Amino acid sequence: MSNTLESVQLGIDTLKGETDTIWIMFSAFLVMLMQAGFAMLEMGAVRSKNAQNILAKNLLDVTMATVIWFTIG
Repeated sequence: MSNTLESVQLGIDTLKGETDTIWIMFSAFLVMLMQAGFAMLEMGAVRSKNAQNILAKNLLDVTMATVIWFTIG
């Protein structure tokens, strides 16, 4: 009986860890979509000749944030 309860508890702990990982990945995906939406918002506020600069700025922002998040955490 004790062995069965331990295996069930181990399964629950594994499921909790996997669910946390899925939630973090989903949240990161939503943040990337938010960055794309913010880039479109900024592009609508500037002249068309500056659109490429805005996209480059947002790409640099995402890249630097990703690198800093992985290094510092």
